[in-house]
Amino acid sequence: MLKQMFGNPFIIAKREVSSFVFSPVAYIVFTSFMFFSGAVFFYNYFMNGEASLRGYFELLPWLLSVFIPALTMRLFSEEWSTGSIEMLLTSPFTLWEVIIGKFSAALVLSIMMIVPSLLYLITVSLTGEVDLGVTFGGYLGAFFLCALYSAVGIFISAITSSQVISLIVSIAVCFFFYFVFFALQFIPGKTADILQFISTGYHFRNFAKGIVDSREILYFISMSVLFLFSAKIGIDKRR
Repeated sequence: MLKQMFGNPFIIAKREVSSFVFSPVAYIVFTSFMFFSGAVFFYNYFMNGEASLRGYFELLPWLLSVFIPALTMRLFSEEWSTGSIEMLLTSPFTLWEVIIGKFSAALVLSIMMIVPSLLYLITVSLTGEVDLGVTFGGYLGAFFLCALYSAVGIFISAITSSQVISLIVSIAVCFFFYFVFFALQFIPGKTADILQFISTGYHFRNFAKGIVDSREILYFISMSVLFLFSAKIGIDKRR
């Protein structure tokens, strides 16, 4: 039972990761991400004399808002546009196994984008003192941010047949959740409290400060699950 529960999503995730990694799009996405993140880190390192990852973690949510939708845009949209979704949904895999498998693939690919940033950490450790709290909190927050944005991308991809629309809408939704943080100071009362709760910027910045709170973890997990459930509902309605 457990083998089937975890084995089937693993098969789907493995297929999606292999399919993406061996495509030209992977090199474009990964190279572009490394270029922009590296440019910011080394600019702060050489021009501003900042031997830390703070600048990198400040930029990371913006980059992930663009590049994770680029990873997820084809996961379901391509299935809908080619008609292979019918074959997939009538296979021995359940819909939940398909969703979890594709979500896992997106999360693995997202983490693969971030892994090269460990070179920045090595650079900092050779020339300065690494703030372990900020580093651990930043990378943990990045993991949960990848999970949430992957779930957002899965949901949008599940309800449209166009990869372009999936990309644009996913970027817009991810930006919205982050931009809300900057609008809080202009919004009074309970509305600000509600927007603060849904803001990825607010919750991620706590991680980036080295503050690991169970409430932040619960936020990212619950929001990710919400979007995955929404993806299932969207697919069920289109079947």
